[in-house]
Amino acid sequence: MTRSLCALALIAASALPSCTQPSKWGEVEGVAEAAPGAVAACAYVADITVKPSAYGVLESEGRAYARYQVKREARDGGANVVVFEPPRQGDDPYLVRATAYRC
Repeated sequence: MTRSLCALALIAASALPSCTQPSKWGEVEGVAEAAPGAVAACAYVADITVKPSAYGVLESEGRAYARYQVKREARDGGANVVVFEPPRQGDDPYLVRATAYRC
């Protein structure tokens, strides 16, 4: 019994690093991130908001996937640049907001 518990603990501990590796999400072909001042001459396309589906230990992965979803929605709407916004006072701090532009 003790051996099986030790083996189970070892397996669980070895699985943890796979959950904390850098995100594979983030790059969408044809869509770049920019600062607000860099899009002054661009055409507005849409405001996009996504709520991550993972929290706690997986919060960073959930936010990375939400940013990826924003970029995909922007590309599908005809945009090629997104400007991510910081959380707004009083709003849900987990929301990922961006404005999409065509430059």
